[in-house]
Amino acid sequence: MPSPDASTRFAVQRYRTRLLVIRLTSSRPRVFDLVNLTLAVIGTWSIMYSLLRWLASRGLGVQTQVAAGVAALLIGIGLTWARLTRRPQDVFRVAAATEDRTDELRRIMALGMRSETAYECLTAVYRPIVHRIAEQCAGARAELPTDATGQQCLVLTLAVDSPGDVDGVVVGNGPERDPSWLRRVSEFAPERQMFMATMRRNVYQQNRFGDDAGMNVVLDAIACDSLQLTVATATYGQIVRTSDSLISEFALFGHISGRSAIRRRPRPLRFAGTDVLKVMPWRREVHSWDQGTDLLLAPRGRAAGIGVSVALVSRDAARTSAFVARRSSSVGTYPDVLHVIPSGMINVHDDRGQPNGSALAALPRLTMMAEFLEECFDVEELSGHSVGNYALLVNRQIAARGLGELKPRLTGLAIDLLNLRTEICAVLDLGPHSAIADEFRLSWEYTHNERLRTIDLSAGFPDVEPFCLIEPGYIVNIAIDLAVHVESAATPGSVDRFTHRLISAIAGRLDLPGLPLLVSTPNLPHGRGLGSSGALSVAIAYGGAGLVRRHTGIGSRRSIEADLADLASRMTLVHSGRVRDSGSIITAVAGERPRRAMTIVREMSAIALSTLSVLAASDVAGLASCMNESAQLLSALHPLIVDDAMRRTLHSLGAVAAKPCGAGGPGAVWVVLTDPDQRDPFRDSARDLGLRVVRAQPNSHGMTRAHVP
Repeated sequence: MPSPDASTRFAVQRYRTRLLVIRLTSSRPRVFDLVNLTLAVIGTWSIMYSLLRWLASRGLGVQTQVAAGVAALLIGIGLTWARLTRRPQDVFRVAAATEDRTDELRRIMALGMRSETAYECLTAVYRPIVHRIAEQCAGARAELPTDATGQQCLVLTLAVDSPGDVDGVVVGNGPERDPSWLRRVSEFAPERQMFMATMRRNVYQQNRFGDDAGMNVVLDAIACDSLQLTVATATYGQIVRTSDSLISEFALFGHISGRSAIRRRPRPLRFAGTDVLKVMPWRREVHSWDQGTDLLLAPRGRAAGIGVSVALVSRDAARTSAFVARRSSSVGTYPDVLHVIPSGMINVHDDRGQPNGSALAALPRLTMMAEFLEECFDVEELSGHSVGNYALLVNRQIAARGLGELKPRLTGLAIDLLNLRTEICAVLDLGPHSAIADEFRLSWEYTHNERLRTIDLSAGFPDVEPFCLIEPGYIVNIAIDLAVHVESAATPGSVDRFTHRLISAIAGRLDLPGLPLLVSTPNLPHGRGLGSSGALSVAIAYGGAGLVRRHTGIGSRRSIEADLADLASRMTLVHSGRVRDSGSIITAVAGERPRRAMTIVREMSAIALSTLSVLAASDVAGLASCMNESAQLLSALHPLIVDDAMRRTLHSLGAVAAKPCGAGGPGAVWVVLTDPDQRDPFRDSARDLGLRVVRAQPNSHGMTRAHVP
């Protein structure tokens, strides 16, 4: 049985092999890398040739010459291996080339953040440092807390004996940082910033405050005996480069170390001690700047931003509760995770430079109260990097709500061992104001419900698997103002890869917490054919009409400038009241005569492209023709999809076009077009026959916030 050290070395090499596979399969290498590789090969062979000639001149035998050649070849391979397998940061650089690659990397990083083994490996790195800090800060109860399963959390807590005054935690400024420090923290981890810049091009992932600007407070040192801090200032970009980049690197590490290179099956690698730093170069370099306990207590080598985290407590006769909320995907740190609310970084909020004296001492408390107002009541005037008369605005907003007696109480410090940043922790007891929680309206930093649903004007099969795995599929859909509630499911469910990517693409807009999803429609019973994936894809475009393209796990939506007002005067949604199972219909279609099905689906995509043209041209007759042709193709695809009796009934009542939405079926919603003067008589006749008319109209502006959970 190999020793632990041998096992660790093997894990390192296996990790690098997996990294090599990811690099080779994620994209084409750059011309620069290809030139480097070519020159390395030429150089290796040149050395081999010169060596062989020298050996021949010495009269050495053929075996010796071959051995020398093999040795030179191995050296060349080793150098190439080292270049390609020791720079995981290049994965971020390659992903930054396109939005699709960025989206894919973001998806696998989210998976990596769930790797329990990765957390265990990193905890082993910091456990010895935490033990030394516990001895050094004997009065502060330094520890790695455990979760409900008994696993140690990746955070160092320094707790006070009893809650105290927050104004006493920051006591002054540290020494000024030299130019070499400024240069180092401003240039570190450029690949991560490239990746973030590409991600922010997507309107659904935008951070309105950017990823570089804004002066923030950073840690100079923590006094162990009193838990008081001396601080300095740095830009937000300098902080995320030298702190939050470590989270990105860890997320990539969690994914690569958790799955095999080829089959992508769960095969977690275990690293002993600090050997994990061999495959995490950013973290390794950050560790080299501050040695021993200074890495956490006096991190002067980097820009270790300071944040605040407040346990907001509400009490009633039955229980005491604290609030948490799921962060949106637009925030820079820890998107899509549950977090205590309020929380945030300590921003200077002053363009004049570093605060001092009483203004500096009050900054943590003001930040806590400002985050409380901004995040719980969506007070936008307190957001942003520089807010004039910051203290005055905070106190005025607190007084306006009659909450002047609310004061946060210090409970200690928490050092996040993922990004190596310190949080000032406090409790804010609402006390007799607990009922104010009913007025909370969360800010953009947290998740919300949305109001939007869609209907399909073209046939709905080209955008579902397995058809879109073979070639790109197109559908046209239109947003309608039918309320929908989207939330994370309490139990695991089955979702396709496209749904994963949709959620990743629109998380900044819908603030969805993750997969799987439960989608409910208050005004329409479940199982009527207005599918959740369609609703999500329309939300990407903020409403209106659009052409959706899907190929494998990649999806996009192109907006169509359609006359929605004219369409609203002609359109009606009806259903019979029955239910259907779209999954079983899709399975039946895919399983019976797949080649014929693929041919029909290809024709459906062509109809979708034609629908785009007629919508843009306001060609009503052309739109009706496209919809009817889509219905005919759906009927040809499988007999379960189109209820012929329903179609004949709708046309007999005056419909000029009628097709089922989504995957169709006996209980699907039908979208119907009539002449404007025949719309109301059609609806009356449909109701007389027992059909249900759905109250919904085309939506041009997209979703609106309806309720905060």
